[in-house]
Amino acid sequence: MIENTLANRLKKAREEVGFSQSKLARIVGVTPQAIQALEAGTSAGSKHLAAISGALGVEAVWLATGEGDLKRKPRRDISDPSEAQPVGNLHFLMGFDKEDPLDDGWSFPPTRIVFNADTIPIFVCQIVDDSRIPKKAKEEITKKITDWIYKSNVDDPDFVERITDTTRDKFFSISGDVPDDYIPRPHYLKGQGEAYAIYIIGNKTISPVNINKSIAFISPHKNPQHGDIVVIWHKTNTFIVSKFLYDSGDYIGLENQYLVNDSLNEEDPDKYFSMTDTTVLSKDQIRSVHCVGGVEFSAPRSPKIQQ
Repeated sequence: MIENTLANRLKKAREEVGFSQSKLARIVGVTPQAIQALEAGTSAGSKHLAAISGALGVEAVWLATGEGDLKRKPRRDISDPSEAQPVGNLHFLMGFDKEDPLDDGWSFPPTRIVFNADTIPIFVCQIVDDSRIPKKAKEEITKKITDWIYKSNVDDPDFVERITDTTRDKFFSISGDVPDDYIPRPHYLKGQGEAYAIYIIGNKTISPVNINKSIAFISPHKNPQHGDIVVIWHKTNTFIVSKFLYDSGDYIGLENQYLVNDSLNEEDPDKYFSMTDTTVLSKDQIRSVHCVGGVEFSAPRSPKIQQ
């Protein structure tokens, strides 16, 4: 009888999905030696067990302790699906305007998503700086985003530079013009023809809730409320992720974790009360605002994740 240890459970789960130790390590973001040590029993545990279990499609509790069910439970909802409302055609699905000089085949995506009742498309995403967008287009996108952020926050002269610096390099782009995979549709996205999922490579985000290196299920049919985690699509077909704070009519406010940390580290009470924790964005440059409906600690089986 095989002993019920972490080492044996990990090896069993890994072999069932057909991953090598090196492939699992690449997906999770650890060294192959770390996986080898866990399976050899020379390492008693790891802070990456949740990510490992997600990549293998098993419950983290089962992997860590051997208790409970092996297979992962239904995905965690982080918003109320009852608030979802049909919104018709989504602007970001139609690509850039024809006169836009940046339209060089990098629209998200150039064709509409085909509805399937049982699955939704998932796209692997990267920071714009790390993406395969042509250099000239990348420079123009970065300039447009930087100017937009600065102008949106210029009425806060004491912090406009800090707001811009902490926000402009946190925009992501889709790493291709077709879905990287199709995954099972969660219950809260039933009937939402334009729902999709994203998997973000890297850790840069201004959001206080980390959805990076996880599958985030996106609902384009829910009006954002205070506290929702949202995906803000800019006209350059890039997006930023953060917590939605408010909609003032012409502007929206997003919580910026870097600004929050600045205020928490400020020892001068007078300076503390004058600081801001918000990145303001003018709506004239926003293509769409979509809500993150749920998160699964897993990864699509895409070779892009192993780059």
